[in-house]
Amino acid sequence: MVATLGLARWVPVLSDVAIAAFGMAFIIAQVLIVVWVMSVVAWVVITVRSVKR
Repeated sequence: MVATLGLARWVPVLSDVAIAAFGMAFIIAQVLIVVWVMSVVAWVVITVRSVKR
């Protein structure tokens, strides 16, 4: 019973932590996608320029 009460007390905290972690992961994923797209675009531009030469 005590363990259940302790667990119930931690559930809101854990849900808040999970939401915060999910938000951070979402932001990090967006940043990684942007960086990846930029690197791909830069690689394509460099490749096209070197081919034109």
